[in-house]
Amino acid sequence: MKNNPVQSLELSATECPICHTTDNAVELYPAKLSEDAFNAETFSARRLPDRVHYRIVRCASCGLVRSDPVADPRIQAELYAKAGFDYGEQVGNLRETYGRYLAKLEALGARKGSILEIGGGNGFVLQEAVAQGYTEVTGVEPSSAAIASADPAIRAHMICDLMRPGLFEAEQFDVVCMFQTFDHITDPNALLDECFRVLKPGGRFLFLTPNLWDYGSLLAKFIPSRLHPRLVASLEGRKEEDTFPTYFRSNTLRAVRKLARQSGFLVEHHEYLGQYPNYLLFSRLFFYLGMAYEKTITKMIPPLRGWLAVSLLRN
Repeated sequence: MKNNPVQSLELSATECPICHTTDNAVELYPAKLSEDAFNAETFSARRLPDRVHYRIVRCASCGLVRSDPVADPRIQAELYAKAGFDYGEQVGNLRETYGRYLAKLEALGARKGSILEIGGGNGFVLQEAVAQGYTEVTGVEPSSAAIASADPAIRAHMICDLMRPGLFEAEQFDVVCMFQTFDHITDPNALLDECFRVLKPGGRFLFLTPNLWDYGSLLAKFIPSRLHPRLVASLEGRKEEDTFPTYFRSNTLRAVRKLARQSGFLVEHHEYLGQYPNYLLFSRLFFYLGMAYEKTITKMIPPLRGWLAVSLLRN
């Protein structure tokens, strides 16, 4: 590979958040990481795929996929704080999409009182929450640049920080939400515990996260790893040493249920969502095949769709 794994930067082993083991995993993909990857640009939200990643392993006991080892969370927090906000053009569509799933909470019985969003960028979901009738909005976002670009009326309700114990009072919120952020959390157990603590009894935790069983992940799983570089180089024109299965996801409904149960949550509702096959735009034929596949599984096998939306209930 072109980039050598980090040598001088200290990385620490991670624990499986489900079965809590540290030395019981099988390597799926070696790290493609160098020290110069630890910069604000790499840690910016929604950047283009760049194949920069930690070592990826699968737990031999429960099958959960995770990064291992990883850098100290304090280093990552500093980098997220310095990260830029570079997806302003997408905010309108994102607000509409995320707002659709936020609106579904009402049918589940959620109270439209206080709402907290974790990793909210420039607060566009909070704007949508106000439009939907929520009376009190709060956001936690580590990027100061993202908060600086927020609407002034929303910016006053945003905290530049990571979600952590002690940041909020117990039983403060009716709803906590998080979109495409769960798979970036270093310690999902601690996050779920804290979300449970800050939610009022009967509160909901809504999140949207990648699904392990989307079509790209299945292809990556069943095609031998040694063929991935050659295949991607042939189809997309990328160099073989710059190949990583970008569709690969580490979340399943089974894993979510286990994690939720450990923190006292109940999986109240889940929904599989489709994804636009933009990774296949290099070929008109493959793009149309991807669209046809998406329409087929939507009707016949929803669990193979690309995203998973989950609502957890705090009893």
